[in-house]
Amino acid sequence: GCMGWRYTVAVAAPSSIEPSDVAVESNGVTVLVDAAALPHLRGAVIDFTQEGFSVRNPNSRGSCSCGASFADNVD
Repeated sequence: GCMGWRYTVAVAAPSSIEPSDVAVESNGVTVLVDAAALPHLRGAVIDFTQEGFSVRNPNSRGSCSCGASFADNVD
């Protein structure tokens, strides 16, 4: 995205899961995270409402005007 990182939410087909993906389970839901993205998402909270998914990320230091991507404080 224009700010750097972009959130992508998708249903993972078994053939698309990489050995390096990290599985995080919470409240009966498993989320797969690309290992390279994990430091940028540490401490993030993903929520789902009628409007769709939202991410509260303590590492984010700003997002683009459309909200599609974010910049973070992780080097």
